Amino acid sequence: MKKKNLFCSAVICILTFFFIWSFIPKNKGKNLVRFSLVNEDAFERLSFIQLVMNDTELLFEKDGIWWIDDKGGKVPASQERLKALWNEIAKKRDYALLADKSAILDKTDDYFGDGNSFSINWLDFDGNSDSLILGKSDFAGTSRTISYGDRIYQMSGFNENILSTSFQYWCEGEILSKAIKDLDVKNVSSAFLNGKSLDIDSEAVKKAFSLRYSGSLQQGNYLEKDKLVLYFENGTEVIITGLDINSEYNFGLRINIDGIEFLASVSVWTYEKLFS
Repeated sequence: MKKKNLFCSAVICILTFFFIWSFIPKNKGKNLVRFSLVNEDAFERLSFIQLVMNDTELLFEKDGIWWIDDKGGKVPASQERLKALWNEIAKKRDYALLADKSAILDKTDDYFGDGNSFSINWLDFDGNSDSLILGKSDFAGTSRTISYGDRIYQMSGFNENILSTSFQYWCEGEILSKAIKDLDVKNVSSAFLNGKSLDIDSEAVKKAFSLRYSGSLQQGNYLEKDKLVLYFENGTEVIITGLDINSEYNFGLRINIDGIEFLASVSVWTYEKLFS
């Protein structure tokens, strides 16, 4: 019995050691290189960002002054979240070189074959493209292998919370107040609802800057119902057109800002708040 207890204690100690060891960064003591994968300021020069995980893909394109999702209609993407993603890639970190990709062409599954690989691809307005692939995590989830350039590294400390291909996560919920950050309700010079002049301090004008969409809306021929037109002191014109999309629960909105247009659907409740 005593020997059995000693054996159990030894097994517990060994398991405890390996459990603690799994949480210790494995690149400690290796030949580390400290650098940034991208230039933080280059975000302003990007024309699209593509996110891919398994069979799910999102592609965001720069359209005028905002980012939009390339699928499911034109709905603004969150500038703040896309910028946070780029800033995360741009952080200076310690990287341990694992291999040159040319030397392991037949062994890539060893680094990226467990199903949770996440690809980030981008292109700037000058036609320069690049990509980053985040591969396998260690047991504790403290580090990942990454493919960048012609090499494979190991890195730790990456914010995993931003690795998502959820449309709801990335898309901007507020149609005007954030997507059109340079506009301010205080700068509205005149407003018209269905051709009739509105007081610029009216609730209809104020609510236009806090609208939340409920979903994307595909391009199509929809029946126009209502129209709110806002003119700003700087000459900007905003036209919000209500659309009948043949739904019991939602209406559509076509929002045109100086000729740049996107579509979204909103709940009946939100629609009535805007056009009441």
